[in-house]
Amino acid sequence: MSKVSPSAKTSYTGDVVFYRVFGTKIIMLNTIEVAAELLDKRSANYSDRPRMVMQNEMQVNPQPTRENCSLPYGDLYRKHRRWMADFMGKKSTLEGYRHIQRREVLNFMQNLYQQPEKFTDHVHLYLASILLEIAYGMPVKSLDDELVRLADRAIIGANEAGRPGAVPVDFLPWLRHIPAWTPGVRFKRHALLVRSHIREWLNKGYDAVVSAMASGTAAPCIMTTVLEEHGEAPTPAEAHDIKYVAFNVYGAGVETSRGTLAVFFLAMVRNIDVYKKAQEEIDRVVGRERLPDYSDRESLPYLDALLEEVFR
Repeated sequence: MSKVSPSAKTSYTGDVVFYRVFGTKIIMLNTIEVAAELLDKRSANYSDRPRMVMQNEMQVNPQPTRENCSLPYGDLYRKHRRWMADFMGKKSTLEGYRHIQRREVLNFMQNLYQQPEKFTDHVHLYLASILLEIAYGMPVKSLDDELVRLADRAIIGANEAGRPGAVPVDFLPWLRHIPAWTPGVRFKRHALLVRSHIREWLNKGYDAVVSAMASGTAAPCIMTTVLEEHGEAPTPAEAHDIKYVAFNVYGAGVETSRGTLAVFFLAMVRNIDVYKKAQEEIDRVVGRERLPDYSDRESLPYLDALLEEVFR
């Protein structure tokens, strides 16, 4: 294992690189082979997560027990992982979301045609509509919908200072005990604000689903599935775990998917020859009377390879 100073100007070398920042141990895995060996084949040994003070203990809960954005490895983590695997990892479950995706693709295309200059807003609405309906069963009409505004406010706030190492408290955890009014500890005031935003969003969405279930108007979604499987009324701790399913679905999905779509559009603009080949394949196989669908995938090998490259 290579050891280097964090102030070194040269490139880090070696399959596994170890260094310290203010006493915090950091390990970099530099090859796909090593990453697969340690994180996949030996996942039972290396599945835990580092202590992220700002993201977990300050922005979400001062007591790092249940209310964590990035749970440590344990029973609660495994329960959340099982839920996500059930909802996002099974082909049969994913196929149940396709009617939502088809509808929102049409809405996205129409919005893009009518107002191409608002491209980023249309991408945002497209993703928010799919993810929030999957989580809560509630269709989204615009970015002004209350649940969208609450969710985005919470996610944006958490991302501003929630990245590991973005603030000194991640390396010096004792800083979290300094009073919020102390000059120079803006991170603590920010954490308290974000915590309130996260709770407002999760409580609002959860309460709306519970109310809809009570009145018999709830649409099938992740939240209703978990609540129905639970059976009896959940305890406060159990209710909190269920609320955080939505946080994981939207929080993890909207930012990464938005980045992927941005990469796709940029790649098409900068590689017109690739765009033309993909369009020619679609026109030849699908025609111009409809959009490509999931059933066309095997007949569109060039487009499939193009998308695989974007995901890579």
